[in-house]
Amino acid sequence: AVASYPRLTSLLSWAVFLSPITALVAYRGPYYHLGFDLLSGGRLTGFLQNPIVLGMWAVIAVLVGLARYFAATKRWVRILIFIWLSTLANFIFWSASRAAWVSLTAGLLLWFLFLLQKRAGIVNVGTLAGLSLATLTVGFFLLPNNESLKIKPWVADRVVTFVTNPLEHQPRLQMWRGATSVGFKNLWGTGILSSTNYAPQISFVIG
Repeated sequence: AVASYPRLTSLLSWAVFLSPITALVAYRGPYYHLGFDLLSGGRLTGFLQNPIVLGMWAVIAVLVGLARYFAATKRWVRILIFIWLSTLANFIFWSASRAAWVSLTAGLLLWFLFLLQKRAGIVNVGTLAGLSLATLTVGFFLLPNNESLKIKPWVADRVVTFVTNPLEHQPRLQMWRGATSVGFKNLWGTGILSSTNYAPQISFVIG
């Protein structure tokens, strides 16, 4: 139904793309006088108060932003979109959420498959590859690395550890595998407040 209203669709996509903008306040440091912190253990939480939630929402904004980039016809609009995409990539790195990192990787792969399926041409595929690489590079180098907050080396080590460590040394990946297995066996859901009933099953799948 929304697709029948292109103007509304455009406005909603811009709203989603720009929505994490409130997290920019964190660049000035923790804001205790707000009544809460914008960081948790150095990880960016923003006003969502959870680094995983912030990271996942930034991933959604990035994927929507890519659509806005390809839809833009003016060069200056594309430049501004690239700047904001790089900032969102920084939020994703800064959240240090492995779930967000995996989701972003999967989302970018789906974007590539979409362009290939649409036969969008080598130029668009190359543009997506270059844009992805550039935004992730800029996003990483925007990470705080000062005396009060040395996040960059910690995130770099976390990425390397996450990519190179074998599965048996990564409890989080094992939890995801167990939860996915239980999820496929219960495609209609498990009901409200049923997590305690299924936790033993997930643990059993993990081994």
